[in-house]
Amino acid sequence: MHTQEVVENYVKNHKTKFKNFFIVQVIAEIVQITIFIFVLLKFIDNSTAINICVVTFIVVLEASIFLNIKFHFGNLKNFLKSMNINGIYSKASKEYQKTENRELFNQKLNELEKEINS
Repeated sequence: MHTQEVVENYVKNHKTKFKNFFIVQVIAEIVQITIFIFVLLKFIDNSTAINICVVTFIVVLEASIFLNIKFHFGNLKNFLKSMNINGIYSKASKEYQKTENRELFNQKLNELEKEINS
């Protein structure tokens, strides 16, 4: 497969994964916030219970983010790698459109392909 095709397929796959990740995360956060509000309304008179609810909400929110990353990307390292590759590709693509320097663009694609395969 040609280098540009490999990178573009990876970026396309990343965008699909990230879109799914984002949608699932937004839905999970809406549900969590709704439950949190109902629980807070129940314990509005007890400040200790409110503190416990806030801490629990933060822990559950963080856990849902990491579980969602694990489900869609495998682990945090793959998520960060994917975000980095997508960012570099977008930047290189925009620069190529401005300068039309094919040699520099191909060099960036080769670097990205090496990172993808590592």
